[in-house]
Amino acid sequence: MNSGQAQQRTRTESGGWRRVKERLTPKWWKKLFFVIRRPRLFGMTREWIDPRKNKRLSKQQAEALYDRLMVGDGFLCDSLFRAPEDPEEDVLSMIYGAERRPNTLSSELQQAVGKLEKHLLPHFWKITQQAKYYQNMYYLFQWVFIIGAFLTTVLAAANVYYHDNDFVVRWLQFLADPLRLRHITATALLGFVTALISGLTAAVATMSAGLTPRKRWFMARAKAERLRSFYFLFLAQQGRFAVADEEVLKEGETSLAAEELKERKDEERVTRLRRAVLEVLKDTRKEGANE
Repeated sequence: MNSGQAQQRTRTESGGWRRVKERLTPKWWKKLFFVIRRPRLFGMTREWIDPRKNKRLSKQQAEALYDRLMVGDGFLCDSLFRAPEDPEEDVLSMIYGAERRPNTLSSELQQAVGKLEKHLLPHFWKITQQAKYYQNMYYLFQWVFIIGAFLTTVLAAANVYYHDNDFVVRWLQFLADPLRLRHITATALLGFVTALISGLTAAVATMSAGLTPRKRWFMARAKAERLRSFYFLFLAQQGRFAVADEEVLKEGETSLAAEELKERKDEERVTRLRRAVLEVLKDTRKEGANE
């Protein structure tokens, strides 16, 4: 077996494992709140990092990762309009359920997608990453608070109920012996641990109130969804991006050639897109200054 066949077999086996994993994982498990909203302790940054600029990835890997981001957020990417190189490793269709339509992207739509890629998407990725960051922070604080409150209640109850239990007293003294805390009573030790956990929980609650992650998450997500709406309005040429012929005619002009009229309308739509994005970014900067 040569290296190309081995690589192909590895890709096939990895794709098969992903399919098996997706099928074996129960749907009800994926919908559990503590599964879909579990916070991440590490790896969640506030600033968005473009995977295409990651030097550790090959160009093909970086583009595939970026395409997954595009499809995951409902945007159009070139890969959706190309046949997959390896159907067994078609992640876009297998995981995201994306429907590929090879050779169906018109030149006009391709130009519109390119303009959105240049003027809107960089700001969208930045703001949506901030929303994910503050969402993760909010859920992390909530998890710590819930678990801390639960442990405080359990330890307080144990301190009251088991303070005279010989087995528990001996067990706690056994734990305290390596630290040379044998003279400390079980009640005092449980009380100390309870106070420590309750203090940490109170500190986390204070940090949550001061950093206001839920408010920042909500505001960042609202701005990201506003930018998302601009994306589809621009593609559909609706709303503020619907440009009438009369709006691009200069003073004294009554008509234009079809090609020139189309060019002017495209330029006007791009100008309106820039203004719309700037409106959102100005609101973001004002809130940052107020904070």
